Amino acid sequence: MDSNVFMGMLIAALAVLIGLLVLIIKPILSLNTTVTNLKDSVDRLDGDTNTLNARVTAHGKVLDEHSVKIAKCESDIKHLENDVKQLEGGK
Repeated sequence: MDSNVFMGMLIAALAVLIGLLVLIIKPILSLNTTVTNLKDSVDRLDGDTNTLNARVTAHGKVLDEHSVKIAKCESDIKHLENDVKQLEGGK
């Protein structure tokens, strides 16, 4: 095999290897970009979830306070009803 044929085969082989590397590296880079975008989306959703959890917790505290106030109002109403019954019974 003379040197021209060898160089031609070497160049062809290198061209095939470079093409193969491009075919392998391009999807990996694309996948890397997609994974980065996905990570950013998950981080944003995590922040949104933390915000929503804080709001739900705050609303839960307000509801608990309202439950206590309602229970006190119901107790006061029962006492007032008993007082009215006693006054009506005394007539």
